[in-house]
Amino acid sequence: MKKIIDYYKTSLEQASLSEVKPTKNKSLQISFQNYLTGVVKELTEEIIDRLFEKNEEEIEVFLFPIQLQSGSGKSEKRLYPLIIPASLTKSGELKHIAYGVPWIPRMLLAPVENSKLSVIGENDDYLKFIESHSFRELSWNEYTQLTNELYEYVSKQKVTDLTEISWYKKVDEEVLIFKGVSNGGAAQRIVKLYDSIAKYNGELLLLNNFLGNENSSTDSNLLPKTKQIEMDKFHVGQMKPTFGLSPSQREVVRHMNTLDNGEIIGVTGPPGTGKTTLLQSIIASNWIKAAIDQKQPPICVVSSTNNQAVTNVIESFQIDNSQGTSFDLNHFPDFPELHSLKKNFDLFEDRWIPQLDSYGLYIVNKKKYSEASLAAMKAKISSDNSEYLERMESIDFSEQATVYFLSNFEQIFNKKDFTIKQAKKEIHRWLIILSRDLHDLIEYHSNAKNYEETIAKRNNRLSEINNSIDENQKKIKELKNTCFEWETFNSKASNILDMIPYLKQKREQERKQKFCHLNELSSIEELESLLEKEKNQ
Repeated sequence: MKKIIDYYKTSLEQASLSEVKPTKNKSLQISFQNYLTGVVKELTEEIIDRLFEKNEEEIEVFLFPIQLQSGSGKSEKRLYPLIIPASLTKSGELKHIAYGVPWIPRMLLAPVENSKLSVIGENDDYLKFIESHSFRELSWNEYTQLTNELYEYVSKQKVTDLTEISWYKKVDEEVLIFKGVSNGGAAQRIVKLYDSIAKYNGELLLLNNFLGNENSSTDSNLLPKTKQIEMDKFHVGQMKPTFGLSPSQREVVRHMNTLDNGEIIGVTGPPGTGKTTLLQSIIASNWIKAAIDQKQPPICVVSSTNNQAVTNVIESFQIDNSQGTSFDLNHFPDFPELHSLKKNFDLFEDRWIPQLDSYGLYIVNKKKYSEASLAAMKAKISSDNSEYLERMESIDFSEQATVYFLSNFEQIFNKKDFTIKQAKKEIHRWLIILSRDLHDLIEYHSNAKNYEETIAKRNNRLSEINNSIDENQKKIKELKNTCFEWETFNSKASNILDMIPYLKQKREQERKQKFCHLNELSSIEELESLLEKEKNQ
């Protein structure tokens, strides 16, 4: 696993050393001295209008303190041996972006293949420097000093000393600023994470399972039918009752409840197939299990390469009881102690903490924090705006929330003058009761299925017996009819010759033979057998 982590780390580090090609319409030149002080005096109204959007107060930029050029006119090419990510305010202040790291393009660092340019340093030296120095949060002066140290360590010369690389010559003593967004800060944080993983000596089960090449299960039906029904006991929560789970969603929840620490289950499906609803059910069940066990709820992280997928999940966690409860209360037991609960059930679905309208928290890019599309989303924070959490943790809010919580509790449970501790104990008591009832219902449902199967089998057997009786009664009727017809036939065919013993037996056999032929009986023996059965009844 360590080798794979090292590979990921190296790939990310190399990818972050890409070349940046600025354009004139998004650029401006500043003096080297202004670069060192972090104050852009050249920021005119015309430049502000060109670089900043209407509501932007701060933008991300790249700084190029070394500018080299080859050719001129249409054949002109530029080379920038040092790229410095930063941010620029409308007031002209340059700032370090947390975790932002300056870099030298990879094509200028050895070893490199198929490059016609001369290298200015070693890639290993660059990586060694940034791994041994922190770029977490720096003042502008600290940032420029550390940048100079980085460049000197790798290239063995000062930033101002470089005058040419191969056929590229230095053309400007100024520093170029170009508006652009770097992923260096985020990439550097991921690199630090990879470093921590590589140094960790314990077992990381989830990571091992994710990176491992062993297929722990090739059977899509991981649980037998009886075990699946048993796992329904652990599906104790549902965020919204509007739509119940489909059989496939319910099956995933069952399998989720069997996973051990570090195990993974894959769920795929196109948009609109219920993956978000599935997540809601899994998270709701985990939270309620924690409440039953009187533990803090687990932290559930939803991450995606698609921001819309995350916002869809977060938005689905928002609470809207403006239309009242979505439960069908007609099926609610009519117990006196439940009258207050039934009457105020829409409150029971709400959050009992004011201004908290969601079960989720969105960690959003600081640039998108104020976007109109996220205006309705209150439960959000960014790297430089944690106002939402700070407000929730203030003493004033805690006092306000206590009053609001106990007011809702009183309306639901019809109990006055309770403390938070007493209310929590009472809610937990009901939670245990409902959990046990749910377990019992699932058990009864499982047993009911067994009873239904037993009854169905017995009904099938009873039907077989009734069919057999009908067939036998039909045969008896046919037997009686045959015997009656024989008696009638025999009496009509008899005459005085039957008085002679010798002729009687012969004539009777002849009549039987003729009767068998007329009634399609196979033989005289069959007729005599039928007569014997009739005689013995």
